[in-house]
Amino acid sequence: MNNLYFLTITVNGWIPVFHDFPETKQIILDSFNYITHEEIATIHAFVIMKDHIHFVCKINEPYKIKAIIKRFKSFTGKTIIAFLKDTDLNYVLTHFTSIRHDRKNKFWKLKSACLLLKHSDIVKQKLEYTHLNPTKGKYKEVENPNKYFYSSSKSYATGILEFPFLTLYK
Repeated sequence: MNNLYFLTITVNGWIPVFHDFPETKQIILDSFNYITHEEIATIHAFVIMKDHIHFVCKINEPYKIKAIIKRFKSFTGKTIIAFLKDTDLNYVLTHFTSIRHDRKNKFWKLKSACLLLKHSDIVKQKLEYTHLNPTKGKYKEVENPNKYFYSSSKSYATGILEFPFLTLYK
């Protein structure tokens, strides 16, 4: 179970970009594809919500979790900002202009939640939390988590992989 993590990465300012521009979800999916294709990590579960993502992944040697998070956030942030600039420049200027001198835009929050999963009970808890996210509180999108497309929930329920990058946790 070494190198198995639960991650939460949040859009800066909790801006609902994945809701406002659903095309941006594909950038996250493409990034998951890249990570698994390049054998950087194995994605065991995920959900893309309106302003954040959760995923469970196993990091492959010799890669380090902090470096992966940094590269993932850098690439997806720049790609999403580029898409938004072409689509709705005012949205970028309103929500993602950085006050820092070393960058023009800031897409992701600086801190990301990263929990090393040491026990199978905690892994199961995080899988459930991830999959139930679209059914709860202000994030409620569906009654049944298997009906939310941008999640691995349906794959766990059916055993059929809906996404090429996904490997079910056993």
